[in-house]
Amino acid sequence: MDLAGLLLDEEGTFSLSGFQDFTFLPGHQKLNARIRRRLYYGWDWEADCSLEELSSPVADIAVELLQKAAPSPIRRLQKKYVAHVSREACISPCAMMLALVYIERLRHRNPDYLQHVSSSDLFLISMMVASKYLYDEGEEEEVFNDEWGAAGGVAVPTLNALERSFLRAMDWSLYTDPREIFEVLSWLESCVAEQQGRRRGWYTYTDLCVLLEQPTWQLALGSLCQRLVKVSGAVVISGLLQGMLGLLGGPGRLFPHCGPLVLAPSLVVAGLSAHREVAQFCSAHWGLALLYVLIPVACVWVISGFLDLSMIPLQLSVPTQAPWFWLPHPGEWDWPLLTPKALTAGISMALAASTSSLGCYALCGQLLHLPPPPPHACSRGLSLEGLGSVLAGLLGSPMGTASSFPNVGTMSLFQVGSRRVAHLVGLFCVGLGLSPRLTEFLTTIPLPVLGGVLGVTQAVVLSAGFSSFHLADIDSGRNVFIVGFSIFMALLLPRWLREAPVPLNTGWSPLDVLLRSLLAEPIFLAGLLGFLLENTISGTWLERGLGQGPLSSFTAQEAQLPQKSREKAAQEYELPFPIQNSCSCIPQPLHCLCPMPEDVGDEEGEPCEPGETADLLPGCGESCPAPSREGLMSK
Repeated sequence: MDLAGLLLDEEGTFSLSGFQDFTFLPGHQKLNARIRRRLYYGWDWEADCSLEELSSPVADIAVELLQKAAPSPIRRLQKKYVAHVSREACISPCAMMLALVYIERLRHRNPDYLQHVSSSDLFLISMMVASKYLYDEGEEEEVFNDEWGAAGGVAVPTLNALERSFLRAMDWSLYTDPREIFEVLSWLESCVAEQQGRRRGWYTYTDLCVLLEQPTWQLALGSLCQRLVKVSGAVVISGLLQGMLGLLGGPGRLFPHCGPLVLAPSLVVAGLSAHREVAQFCSAHWGLALLYVLIPVACVWVISGFLDLSMIPLQLSVPTQAPWFWLPHPGEWDWPLLTPKALTAGISMALAASTSSLGCYALCGQLLHLPPPPPHACSRGLSLEGLGSVLAGLLGSPMGTASSFPNVGTMSLFQVGSRRVAHLVGLFCVGLGLSPRLTEFLTTIPLPVLGGVLGVTQAVVLSAGFSSFHLADIDSGRNVFIVGFSIFMALLLPRWLREAPVPLNTGWSPLDVLLRSLLAEPIFLAGLLGFLLENTISGTWLERGLGQGPLSSFTAQEAQLPQKSREKAAQEYELPFPIQNSCSCIPQPLHCLCPMPEDVGDEEGEPCEPGETADLLPGCGESCPAPSREGLMSK
C-alpha cells in the first residue's frame, strides 16, 4: 500500500472546478457528501453534519498502512485503539487524509524516525498534528493535548515530547496544498472500494463508480464489458434455439422416450450439484443457517444484522447512487456481439437450459400431486423461456431465463400451485428489474440465509429424484447400471474438466467452448446419458417403468390416477379461457403450443394408432401404441 506513486502524479490530473468557495478544503458540502458515500460513513450522506469518527473500512486501511510505515513491534497499532481514539477525539476524515500526507513525507524525508516510533504513537501524533493544522485553518474545532492524551492513554508530558519529535522529523513542513488532500482522498476511495469488494465477493454501484476513475480498472472493466457483449450474444442465440425447440414441439417428440430412468438421475444430480454453493454460503455461520429452519427469513435477517454477518455491514450500509426507477432498453450497454464462440456457447446454453427446464416441469407436477405437464404445456414453457432469454440478451444481460429447481422445491414445501401466485411473482420480478435500488436492497440478505434456503430446497429435489425410482424395477441389473453410470459420470466429468492440468483443446476454439460448456453441466450429462442408455439397452416395458405400453414416465404416473382426478388435473395445464378461443387462429406449425382435441383422448386413456415403439434401436422391447399427438395427426 504505497502512496508514492499517487502523490507524484503529473500536474493537472485533478480538477478543482466547482470547489472554489472555501479557504482550505473547497466545496465542503460536496466533499461531505462524497466522503459519506464513498468512504462508508453511513446512510445520511446528504446531511451536513460533522463526521466525528472514522468508518470501519477507513480504520482498517489506517491500521494496515501505519503498521507497515512503523514496523516496530512495541505498541503495535490495533483497530480497537484506532476506533477508540477517533471516537474520543472526534477525528474527521480530512484529518485522516492530512495525516496520511504527513506520514508519506516522513517516509521520504526521515525514514529513520519511522523505525524508532511505534505505530500507535505515530497514529496518535499524526492525527493530533493534522487536527491542529485544520483548526488553524478554521476547518475544525480545537482539541487540547490533555484530551488527546486521555483519548490515547498517554501522559501529557510524553505526548508533548512525541509531538516535538514528530515536528522536528518533518522539519516543520506542515503546509499542504488542497490538491494533495484530494489525491489522497481518491487513493483512499479506491482502496476502500477494492477492499470491500474483495471481502464481499462483489462490488456495489458506488464501488464501481470509484474504481472506474482509475486507469487500470478502466482497462480491466472495458475488457470485461467486451466479454459481456459476447456473452449477451450467446444468450440471444440460446433463446432463439430454445424458443424454436418449443415452437417445433420438441417435448412431444422426446417424452415418449423418457422413462423414470431418464428423469430420476437428472433430478438426483440436480439436487447434488449445488452442494458446493450451499457449503460456501453456510460456512459464514452454520448456526444461523440452521436457524433458518426454525424462524422466518426476516427474523434471521435482523439477527444477522446484529451479529454483523450481512453481506453489507449494517453500520455502514453502503450509501448508493442507484436510482429508484430505471427503464432498460435494447442496446443501452451496446448490442450483443455474435461470434463463432457465441454461437457454440449459445447452443450449449440452449441444450442445458432446455434439459433443466423439462426436468423442472415434470418435478413440479410430481411434487404438487398432479400428472406431469403434457407436451403442449412444456412447449409453451420452452418458447416463453426462449423469448425471455432473447430479451435479456438484447438488454445486455449475461444470463437468460430458465426454470429454477430451488423455486420448485419451495413450491413443494408450501404446496402453492396457483396461477395467481405465478402472476404476482412475475409482476414482482418486473418491478425489481425496473428499480435498481430495490434490487440492491435484496443483496443485503446474509449468505447463511441463502445457504439455508438453498439447502432445504435442493434436498426436496434430491428426494424427489430418489422417489421416482419406484416406478421402475430398481432390482433389475439393467436399471442399476443405467442409474449408477448416469449419476456417476454426470458428477465425474465436470470435476475432471475443472481439475484437469491441461485444458480441453481440439484446435478450434468454438468447438472447445461447446465441449467445455456441455461437459460442465451435470444435469445435462445425467439426462443425456440416461436417455441414451435407456433407449439403447433392451428391456421390457414393465422393467423400464412404462407400464403396459410405451408410456413415458410423464404418463406412467398419470395412469395411476383415477379418471376424474386425471380430468381435473388436466385442466391445470389448459390455457386461460380468453386465449383458448384464439387457438384456432394459430398457424398449423404452431399447434403444438395449444391443447388439441386429440389430447383429450390421450388423457382419458383411449387407444392410439399401433406400430410405434419408444426404443431408439429397432427390435428392442415390445411394440405398443404410443400416445403422441403426432401419431394421431399423421393419421
